[in-house]
Amino acid sequence: MKPDTKELVLENNALIPELFGSQDFNLKLIEKKFNIRITTRENHIRLKGNPEDIETVENLFMQLEKLHEANLPVENGDIKFAIRLMAEDPHTDLKTIFSERIAVSPKKGYVTPKGPAQHQFIQSIRKNDIVLSIGPAGTGKTYLAVAMAVEGLLKKRYRRIVLVRPAVEAGEKLGYLPGDIADKINPYLMPLYDALNDMMEDNHVRHLMDDGAIEIVPLAYMRGRTLSDSFIILDE
Repeated sequence: MKPDTKELVLENNALIPELFGSQDFNLKLIEKKFNIRITTRENHIRLKGNPEDIETVENLFMQLEKLHEANLPVENGDIKFAIRLMAEDPHTDLKTIFSERIAVSPKKGYVTPKGPAQHQFIQSIRKNDIVLSIGPAGTGKTYLAVAMAVEGLLKKRYRRIVLVRPAVEAGEKLGYLPGDIADKINPYLMPLYDALNDMMEDNHVRHLMDDGAIEIVPLAYMRGRTLSDSFIILDE
């Protein structure tokens, strides 16, 4: 079957550098992912390939341009993610996904939901006081919860973040571990610490912990607590 061709015109020339990528890296990625040929001249883009693939790539370019117009700038990592989403589902609404980005800190920038399930999880946290999330390991439950907590703390929606996890014994009593209560439970909170340190500078995390803005509590110590204006994460 003879391949089709279609020419697109980008309305905003300022979008070209981030959309095309350094040395047209993003265009090459799109060509490989959708098995099409892309040639460009200034703001003109010519697509050559199967009609279905051309339609998907056209939709991708148009949606990325609309994101820019809506003041939702996309970086290289975001474009790679958008390409993957469109390859998995050509009908994906990128604006719906990217509008739920979580602004965490200058270090990390934004945390973007990696699909409809994570998007729904973020929306649930924004709309509800209590959210229960169940799923396999590695699906972003803890990471997204920490991101939402950090965003809320930095925007002063909450006065503190309370990290709670059961102190599951593994052959030795919690009381025999060295240090204060924070030191004793630290080994059980590493997934939460990993997420915090990925989003914020180490010294900022320590400063917030020293000020009590980030608190570490074993589940057994939560009974009877009064926790106003707090974002509480009970992990497993």
